[in-house]
Amino acid sequence: MFKRLLFSVFGMACLAHLAFAQLPKASVYVFDLKRVADTAWTVSKPRYLTYFNELGYNNQPAFFTNNELYLTVKNPNSTQTDIYLLDLDKKTKLRVTDTPENEFSPMRMPDYYNFSVVRQQVNGRDTLQYLWQYPIDRSHSGKAVFKYTEKIGYYAWLNGSQVAVYVLDSPNNYLGIADIRTDKVTPIATNIGRCLVPMSNRNLAFVQKSDLGDSWVLMEKNPYQLTKPAVPVVNMLTGCEDFGIMPDGTFISGRGS
Repeated sequence: MFKRLLFSVFGMACLAHLAFAQLPKASVYVFDLKRVADTAWTVSKPRYLTYFNELGYNNQPAFFTNNELYLTVKNPNSTQTDIYLLDLDKKTKLRVTDTPENEFSPMRMPDYYNFSVVRQQVNGRDTLQYLWQYPIDRSHSGKAVFKYTEKIGYYAWLNGSQVAVYVLDSPNNYLGIADIRTDKVTPIATNIGRCLVPMSNRNLAFVQKSDLGDSWVLMEKNPYQLTKPAVPVVNMLTGCEDFGIMPDGTFISGRGS
């Protein structure tokens, strides 16, 4: 069985947010992915997707459908990041956002009529990062998902009312589960990896790091049981925090490439 695999030369799709001035050159490719044994996969048919911005920043790709890929793009001559849509079958591209603000990390929302981004706004000496939603049909300019939560680094939708958010509250950055109905954010972990991935059971998967030299651990958190701790799933490869989940629930990760 073939699946499509996205890969960014700079890193995996679930990168933590970087300061705007530090955005590096990054490219996005797509491959066919085939399982050939219980723990072995092969990749084939590479396609270079970001030829239109060869010297720029291209990252955080996300499939909204089997053929429609949204991603963050910054042209080297531009002062901002925007969201682009690539149709892999038609081989077309569309600039979805064109605003004075920077937008990162597009994701389709559970209602399927909207998508969300991290929207960066400068307010005096502060840089605020809101979770912002836009309609898929681009009929209006969207709105903030939260009224008060304004320092979101990266995130993952778990269901229609809960979203996992990494809150930039330096020096006490933390992973929380936020309720969009109440704006309440419940902290659940600190010192985590940069991947937040919803599982097929709508639980959250993330990597718990350690400052003591111990193995990093892939964790699972039930968002409906906020008072209970996350449970360990498996130890990660040494130094690895990037992973993905296949449709059958298999976790995939890589190292040394």
